[in-house]
Amino acid sequence: MNTPHRITGLLLFLLVIPAFAPAQQLMWDSTGVPICTADGWQRYPRLVTDGDGGAIIAWEDIRVGSNPAIYAARVTRDGAAPWGENGVEISGHLSGQRMAGIVSDGGNGAYIAFWNRAGGESDLFLQRIDGNGSAQWATGGITVCDADGRQEWAEMIPDGQGGVIIAWQDGRGDDNDIYAQRFTREGTALWTANGELISDADGDQNYPQLATDQARGAFFTWMDRRSEDDIYAQYVKADGTVAWEEDLPVCIEINRQVAPKVLPYGDNSAVFFWQDYRLGPSTSSLYLQIINEEGEKLYLDDFQVSQSNNAQSGMFLTDDGRDGALAVWTDYRAGAGEGDVYMRRILADGTIIGDFGNALCDYANTQERPTMISDGEGGGFAVWQDKRNTFDYDIYMNRISKQGLTNYPEWNNHDGVLVVTHDNNQLAPQVISGGPGYALVCWYDGRTLDGQADIYAQRIAWSPSLAFPDSIDFGINKVGQTVHDTVRIWNDGATPLTVTNVRRASNPANTHPADFTMYPSFEIPKTLNPGDDMLIPLSFTPGGIGDRISELRISSDAPQDPVVIPLHGLGTNPRLRTKNVHQFNVTKVGATNEEMVEDMLQNTGTGVLLITNIEFDGADAAKFDLGSNPPFPLTLEENEYFPLKVTFSPDGVGTFETMMKVYSNAGSGSEDVRLAGFGARPALITIPVGLHFDSTMETSSVEAQVNVRNTSGVELVVTAIQLAGQDPDQFALDAELPMRIPGEGFQPFTVYFRPTSTGMKKALIVLTSDAPSSPDDMVVDGVGTILSSDRPSAVRGFAIDAVYPQPLRPSQPLGLRFT
Repeated sequence: MNTPHRITGLLLFLLVIPAFAPAQQLMWDSTGVPICTADGWQRYPRLVTDGDGGAIIAWEDIRVGSNPAIYAARVTRDGAAPWGENGVEISGHLSGQRMAGIVSDGGNGAYIAFWNRAGGESDLFLQRIDGNGSAQWATGGITVCDADGRQEWAEMIPDGQGGVIIAWQDGRGDDNDIYAQRFTREGTALWTANGELISDADGDQNYPQLATDQARGAFFTWMDRRSEDDIYAQYVKADGTVAWEEDLPVCIEINRQVAPKVLPYGDNSAVFFWQDYRLGPSTSSLYLQIINEEGEKLYLDDFQVSQSNNAQSGMFLTDDGRDGALAVWTDYRAGAGEGDVYMRRILADGTIIGDFGNALCDYANTQERPTMISDGEGGGFAVWQDKRNTFDYDIYMNRISKQGLTNYPEWNNHDGVLVVTHDNNQLAPQVISGGPGYALVCWYDGRTLDGQADIYAQRIAWSPSLAFPDSIDFGINKVGQTVHDTVRIWNDGATPLTVTNVRRASNPANTHPADFTMYPSFEIPKTLNPGDDMLIPLSFTPGGIGDRISELRISSDAPQDPVVIPLHGLGTNPRLRTKNVHQFNVTKVGATNEEMVEDMLQNTGTGVLLITNIEFDGADAAKFDLGSNPPFPLTLEENEYFPLKVTFSPDGVGTFETMMKVYSNAGSGSEDVRLAGFGARPALITIPVGLHFDSTMETSSVEAQVNVRNTSGVELVVTAIQLAGQDPDQFALDAELPMRIPGEGFQPFTVYFRPTSTGMKKALIVLTSDAPSSPDDMVVDGVGTILSSDRPSAVRGFAIDAVYPQPLRPSQPLGLRFT
C-alpha cells in the first residue's frame, strides 16, 4: 500500500452557532480575538502562517501622533498572543511608515517590508522576525533601496530558497521605473545594490506585481504609461538577469488597462489579470492572459473573464491547487450600487470555467473586497466585507466547488455565511490556511466607537479533509488464489465528514472489476468525526495472467469528492524449478564461505514467479544461510534463472548438511535443495624441515630459501616469523607478512646466515599461524670460520716446506713441518 495522500480544502471561516451549523465552527470568541486595540488607527492588516496553525499579522499603526509605524503580532492556533498585548514594533524610523508586504520565512517567522516618507522622498526597508517576535536584523530593518526620489508601493514573494524577491516603483529618475532586489534569509542582497532595473521605459511604470517562476526567479507586471495606461511584463531569472530583450506588452488596447495581477501557472508560466476599459471609458471588464518564460502567449486574443454594462473591480487571485488559478472580484452587473462577489476558475490547460463568472454572493446591497483561498482540489473559499444590513459592513464567506458553483445548502447557497458582525464596520478581511480544514481570517474593526479601528482575527473549522492511500497494489499473485487487504480512509480535517457511497467501479472492457471484491462491513452513509477512520476490506483473485486493474470510488462531502483509488494486481501462473543439491568448496572452520549458484532457481512457468521466503532445516541448519541477495520477494520472469547467494560457516572439522526450503507463489508448499559442505583446518610444514649452512667466514653472509607449505584444502594465514634460541643474532629473515597461502599452496621466505665469530651457530625459526599446530618451529645452524689473519696463534706451530716443482701440479702432496 502506498504513502497516504491528503486532499485538503483551504481554510475559511464562518458561521454563528456551531450546534446548528456542523459545516462551520468558530474556534475562538464569536466576535473574534483582539490582535491590537491600542489607541488610534490600526489598518491594512496582512497575515501569513506561523508554521504551526497560527498566524503572524502585520499592519500600519497610528497609536502615537499622526505618523504610522509598522507593528506585528503572532496569534497561535489557540488564539493566544505570545508576543504580548498589541504587538511589537517592526519599523524604527521617525517618519511615517507604509506597509508593503509580509511573507513567511518558511519556518515560524516572517519577512515584513515597508517604506518611509520624509522630506518628499521615501526609502524601502525589510525586516525579518522569528517566531518569538525578535528582529533578526538591525533595528528598523535593512535598507532595500535608499536611492534619490521615492521608492514605494512594494510587493514581495518568497524566492523558494528561504529568501525573498521584492519589487517596487522607483522615482530616482525623471519618472517612475520598476526595480527589484533578492535577499537571502541572512539579509544579503544578491542583485545590484539599490535594486536591479526591471523597466525604465518612457513615462511612469507603477504598482508592480510579481509571481515566482518556480526556479528562484520571477514574472513581473505593472501599469505602464509610456503611451496611455497599459499592462506590461518582464521575466527575471534567479541571478537578476532580465530575460526578455524588451518589456512585453501584455495588453495595449484602446483606453485604459489598470490594476494588473499575476500568479504562477503550471511549471514555467504565469497568468496575468487586469481591469480593462477597452469597451468604453466608463465600463470596466476583467481580462486575462497566460504567458510562459519565453514570452509566448497562450491565447491569441486576451480572454474576457467578465463583462457587464457596469464595472468589475477589486480582483483577487489564488492558485486552485491543480496547476490552475481562481479569480474572485466585485461585480456591479446588478447596478452601480449593487456590488456582488463573482469568481471564475482557470484550468491547467487554459480552459475557463463559468460564463462571465459565477456568483458567490449576490445578496442585496453591497459585497466587496473579496479574497479567496484554494481547497487544493480546484474549489475554494472566499471572504468579503458585506453591507447587506444597509448601515455598516460585516464579514461573510462562502464555499465554492471545483465546478465554480456555490450550491451548498449549509452555506446558504449564494447568500454566504456570517463570519463576524459587531458595532460599526468590520473591513478588509484577509484569509490564510490554519491547518487541514481550518482557516484564519483577520480584519480591521471599528467596534470601539472612537472613530478609530483595531485589528481582530478568527480561526474557523470549515471543512472536513479526507485522507486516503493514493493506490492499492495487491502485488503478484497466482491465478485463482485470493489475497486480502484493507483500505483505511480517515478525516484529518476540522468538521465532520460524511461518506455517502463506496463502490468498486471500472469499465469491464479494459479493466478487471471481477478480480476485486469489496466486503461492506460498514453502513452508508457513514459520518467520520475529525480523527475518525473507516476500514474497507478488499480481496484480489486474479482471473488471468498480467496486469489486473480496477478502482475504488468514494463519495463524500470532502473538497476532493469523488475520491478514486486505483486498484492493481498482477496475475501469474509460474512454476519453480530448483537445483537438487549444491556442494560447497572446503571451508575453513570459523570462516564464512559465500557462493553464488547461477542455476539454483528457475521460473519454468507462465507469468512472474515470486520467491517469498527461504528457510533452512535440519541439525546443521545454523551453519548455512542466505548471502547478499535482494530482499524478498525475489522476482523471476518467464524462463529466467536467479543466481542465489548462499553461505556455509562450519564450526568444526567434518561434513555438514541442511535442507534449503524455497517458498514461492507457484504452490502452497516448498521446493527443497540439499546443501552440503566440509569444514577443515589449515596445516603447516616447512621445506626443508631444518636448515644447515656450510662453514661461512665471519663478517660474510649467505642465504637460503625456505618454503612454507599448506597441506590442507583451506587457506593458511601466517602472521609472524621470528628468530629465537641460542644465536638468533647470527641469522636474519626476509618474509612478506601476513602470508595468505591457499589450500595445497606454498610461499617462500629467505634466511640469512651472518656469523660474527667462529664456531657453530644455532637458532630456531618460529612460525605463528592459524594452523592448529601453531606456533611451529624449525632449526637453523651454521659454522663461522676465519675470514683472514697474518699468522693466527693456532697456526704458528706449522710451516710449509719448500714446494717443488713450480708451478704445482694437480694432486701434488705438500710436506708440513710442526714446530
